[in-house]
Amino acid sequence: MLLVFALRRPLILHSLLVFFVTAYFTTIIGVIVVEEKMIEYPVSFLDHYFDSSLLFEYFLFPIVNIYFYQMTYESQWIGVIVKATLLSAILTLIEYLFEVFTDLIEYHTWTWVLSFIGMFLFLLSMRGLMGMIRNFSR
Repeated sequence: MLLVFALRRPLILHSLLVFFVTAYFTTIIGVIVVEEKMIEYPVSFLDHYFDSSLLFEYFLFPIVNIYFYQMTYESQWIGVIVKATLLSAILTLIEYLFEVFTDLIEYHTWTWVLSFIGMFLFLLSMRGLMGMIRNFSR
């Protein structure tokens, strides 16, 4: 349902691009992190076929990134940084709570700090990339 609401009319092409580019890169990063045994997902969707978290990499984070892009579409860089910090903190808190209170995630050499920094930098990178694409397409 979140994806349907995220695809608002004026920004639909940008939103789809954000969704697919985010899913592409998070899949690569997720596979590397899991194969390096930094993090493990003992219970996951299609766990017989994939070791990484498909729901996070293909749906949750790309959809969050669409909302982030739409929220910061006309923001100045300080607003972009503040919103990226808040979203990264919320996602990191949720991931940390899942790690502590459920068997869905197990940190080995991974920490919540790495999750926060990674998501923060990824959100800013995608926003910068989309800003460049928007400027070149004018």
